[in-house]
Amino acid sequence: MSSYVRVARYLYRRDGILQFRRTIPLAVRRALNLKRTTITRSLRTGDRREAEPRLREEIRNFDAWVASALQPKVRHRQRRRDAVAGQPHGAELNKQDLIEFAGAWMEDYLQRRLPKLSDAGFDKRTRALEIPAQLQELEDAYERNTVPMRTEWIAKHLEGLLGDRYGFAFESEPERFEFRQIVLNAQFEAYEREQDRLKRPSFSALRAEAAKPPEADRLDKIQMLTIQQVADKWLNDPVNKKSAETLKQYKPRIKNIVEGFGARKRAASITRDDCRNLIDKVLNQLPARHATLPANLTQSQRIAEGRRRGMQTYSQSTIKLHVDIMKQMFEWAVTEEMIDRNPAKGMTISKAPQRTEKSFSTADLQIIFDQPVFTGCVNDGTAYATPGTKRPKRHRYWIPLMGLYSGMRLGEICQLDASDVEKRSGHWVMHLWADPAADRSLKTEASARMVPVHPELIELGFLEYVKEQQEKGGKLFPDLADGKKDCGKDKMSKWFGRFLESAGLKKPGISFHTLRHTFRDALREAEVPGGVSIALGGWTESGVHAGYGTGYSTNKLAEGMNRVAYPGLDLSKLK
Repeated sequence: MSSYVRVARYLYRRDGILQFRRTIPLAVRRALNLKRTTITRSLRTGDRREAEPRLREEIRNFDAWVASALQPKVRHRQRRRDAVAGQPHGAELNKQDLIEFAGAWMEDYLQRRLPKLSDAGFDKRTRALEIPAQLQELEDAYERNTVPMRTEWIAKHLEGLLGDRYGFAFESEPERFEFRQIVLNAQFEAYEREQDRLKRPSFSALRAEAAKPPEADRLDKIQMLTIQQVADKWLNDPVNKKSAETLKQYKPRIKNIVEGFGARKRAASITRDDCRNLIDKVLNQLPARHATLPANLTQSQRIAEGRRRGMQTYSQSTIKLHVDIMKQMFEWAVTEEMIDRNPAKGMTISKAPQRTEKSFSTADLQIIFDQPVFTGCVNDGTAYATPGTKRPKRHRYWIPLMGLYSGMRLGEICQLDASDVEKRSGHWVMHLWADPAADRSLKTEASARMVPVHPELIELGFLEYVKEQQEKGGKLFPDLADGKKDCGKDKMSKWFGRFLESAGLKKPGISFHTLRHTFRDALREAEVPGGVSIALGGWTESGVHAGYGTGYSTNKLAEGMNRVAYPGLDLSKLK
């Protein structure tokens, strides 16, 4: 015999025949001393349209049977049987028993409390509008780890029933609080089922549904996905696989977006107004460093706490990044037929005015490389800014120099292995490559390249440092890596920010990446050919000719690198 295959709620198919199948509530099993957990009835047909009226009849019969089983006389009879058998009427109930008990009671309560859909005076539309508000109230309570007053009342009532029927009592307040959370979940599920019943179509609509092609049914199911499910699928899409670096940037932004909409909100129901509210009421008010606040706070609580502490909110650039990511995700969802339209399409956020000068001046560079960490300090740890006699040439010494004399991104430098530096065609070069298995990633395909070592780095002793690390094996900057997958990029970025502040150069828009802009300007000043400049910096080349050929020779690249200079910059104190 084959197993049961679920077709719809309470409807299963087995050996080609449709069956009604439903779990017997725990309260009924205990009241009637039943051992079986489910009831199954054959609908005597394999045709879904024929089965629908029979299914509804079986559901009505089951509900009536449950209601009858839970009548007081039945419960008292069960008690008498327990007493005669000498069984203690306080048998232990585990968590699953409590979950089933609360769920069955809520289902029975709603069906008894609510009028039938056909009753006169019952406003189905009004009730359908009330339920989302009740669901939202429960979801807010769940996020705050609190219990609504109504849930508290239901939980106390059920606790009394458990004691009355089974002699069961909670032994501690934590157990009692956990039961209230169980009741909260039972309420949520019961309201969702009620919402489903209120939306139940007429028989003619059911016939039309049964006549729909399988593809239409599949699309309907896809469009029921929540925003959380869509976000997870987008981030993990195997076709458009995102690099580890991209995921690291996207995930916290997606978390803000999903939490702002509500993780259980259907993606297909999100409107343009919802997107505007997300920007105005969440992104514009969320503290930039909200991750430092207690982890158990909800998003609205983090906003309130940030306001209380006077924390700085997201910059316009960060808000724009959120919106751009949101548009990408929705556009992907449209392509995947998960939603019909992109509600954020065309939305733009104006960036705050940025500093137009994105490069370091010669005077700025001189201040940077005259600092004690380069010319002599107490140590390159906590006392890197204090003048001293020691000159430890480790990552804090070499990485800024490499940024200036190679134009490499910070992440590209930090993940270098010592073996990536080698001699090729008579020139020392650094190889940049990506391999997810080795926790190495690059920003773009063009970022994979060969970068010649600048003569100034060689003169400062860079090759001697490389040789020492190659003898040890492993990373070029092992002290920085510290066993982290990002090879210490974040750690180095934060340190460089503090370093610039101690040097008096910390300004908006200035960071380690400014060294890359400075290198690009030096390429222009040296009149290095455009194609060679693009190859050295790993920038993406445009034009129909971009994909042709194998690139420039090592000699050509080295020639371009050797022309890079910073007139007026004196590094004699470093030698």
